[in-house]
Amino acid sequence: MFLAICCLILFCPGVLQASLEKRSIHKRDAGYCSGNLCYKMDTGTVLPIGSSLWSANGKYELQMQPDKNLVLYCYAGNAIWHADTYGNDVDGGLKFTEDGSLEITEVGTGNSLWKNGVSGGEMLFLQNDGNLVMYDIQERNIWETGTGLAYCEKGYCIGDRCVKPSLRDGYALLKLGEELISKNGKYDLRMQTDGNLVVYCNGNALWHSETYGRSVTGGLRFQGDSNLVIYDPNPIWHSSTYDNGATTLIMQDDGNVVLYTRDGRSVWHTGTFGMC
Repeated sequence: MFLAICCLILFCPGVLQASLEKRSIHKRDAGYCSGNLCYKMDTGTVLPIGSSLWSANGKYELQMQPDKNLVLYCYAGNAIWHADTYGNDVDGGLKFTEDGSLEITEVGTGNSLWKNGVSGGEMLFLQNDGNLVMYDIQERNIWETGTGLAYCEKGYCIGDRCVKPSLRDGYALLKLGEELISKNGKYDLRMQTDGNLVVYCNGNALWHSETYGRSVTGGLRFQGDSNLVIYDPNPIWHSSTYDNGATTLIMQDDGNVVLYTRDGRSVWHTGTFGMC
């Protein structure tokens, strides 16, 4: 019993394959999600909307959120991976299908909103290192999010968003010459080499930080204290969001640049919604 409990928490080599091989061919065992893992078994399973998996050390959470996005959080509250299904009409939650794949589908149509692109998985496991991994019956890693502590501590800017670091004295950096681009490709937030931070729609400026011509140091910093700051090297612009819980900056498809807390609350924005 002790070994079984330990292996459920830590994932012991050989246990998955042995347990699967012992199943009767006359019985369809039901899949389930519990603790830090989901087992597909014969029927597949679902991680329902509003439910989570937690790593055994309690530092990482995979949450099928009420806003319909599947998000992986680290202990600091930062989102380190997501399925980008926010706001969609999701059917049930995250499905671990009978063919061993992961998919999020739309209510009514059954259209795929997100899938991991592989099949043959038997177990989905949220590890203590922050990586979400799918294993097959031979216990081979066949898919992973590739996430870990570095994502949590350092923060990052990529695609349409920046995520702040967990370290209070750290920062994620949108460097001079870099930009965040909305998923529909219509809008971008540019940290220009002339020192100005500008929101554009199809090349037309909608908002700017009024820091043109300043000798900006590095670029736009999303600090561990939740504030957005531009330095030259002294602060010359900031979002006034110090210690308000903001974790994610998003260049949205509606043209607005918004700072969100982990629970989806907006704490700052450029006010450029629908201006283009």
